[in-house]
Amino acid sequence: VSAVGHEIDWVISDYVADLRAPTPSAAMEMILPDINEMLMYTDGVANQYNSTIRQKFYHLNERLQYFRSSYKHNTIQQKIKIKLDEIKQYQKHLLQISALKIENVEHDIIFLKDSFQHQIAVNIQQKNIELSYIEQVLKAQEPKLKCKSGYVQISKGGKVTDIAQLNRGDSFDVSDIVYTIKAKVEKKEKN
Repeated sequence: VSAVGHEIDWVISDYVADLRAPTPSAAMEMILPDINEMLMYTDGVANQYNSTIRQKFYHLNERLQYFRSSYKHNTIQQKIKIKLDEIKQYQKHLLQISALKIENVEHDIIFLKDSFQHQIAVNIQQKNIELSYIEQVLKAQEPKLKCKSGYVQISKGGKVTDIAQLNRGDSFDVSDIVYTIKAKVEKKEKN
């Protein structure tokens, strides 16, 4: 820097120097930066530095939160909690299925009960019809009723016998409800 000072003309050093200043104080002003510019530059660098640091801390904090969250989800307690929740869901599902099955079984039981009762009623009705028929047959075979139409019972030696088993000369009894007659076979013919 050429700064001879207070010279109106140029000197040789002014021609070879990188920078010419009219006075030494002007040269100082020219080669040294302005303090305000330095402060502004320093403030800018400090702001940029603070912003970069804040950004780094923010990203590190984000990663830390991610790792914490990931750790929380992968802890033994969390895995146990997840498995317990799954078991509760399975229990709830099982209870729902069981309730549905029980309800279906109850419907089936009611249906079978109604069907069984209906079948019993039908069977009882059929048996009552059969019983009525048997009662009518028995009534028709009842000796008291047959007596009215000439029915008699033949017995030989105190045992009921058929007329075909009697032979000529056999003694037998002919009985109805009221009377018994002693008889003897004199003659036997087929009709």
